[in-house]
Amino acid sequence: MTSAITMPVLNLKRRATLTAAHADLPGRLRRQSTREEMAIPARTSVLARIVAAPRAAAAQREQVEGEQSVSTRMEWPAPPSPVNPVNVEALTSQVIQQIDRRLLAYRERMGRV
Repeated sequence: MTSAITMPVLNLKRRATLTAAHADLPGRLRRQSTREEMAIPARTSVLARIVAAPRAAAAQREQVEGEQSVSTRMEWPAPPSPVNPVNVEALTSQVIQQIDRRLLAYRERMGRV
């Protein structure tokens, strides 16, 4: 017995709607992937705000900054003392012993001792 795979038949109105929706798919994808950047505000607007700041507050800030820079200046910490040299042979033997222990434990679990 031969069984044929039948595709659902869409009515003509539904087919027309799907065709119209998919017809502009490349155009929609291109529009969605286009990056649109906002315009950079004019520099004069930023400068106008800076000029409008009260001059007394600016003078007070400069005075405080001047006092802090002299009195609370941080010193760099001294470089750390040199680290003791590593005994490579002792470290190597410890690593090999640990590997041996792990291999022995694995063999015991698998019943191959």
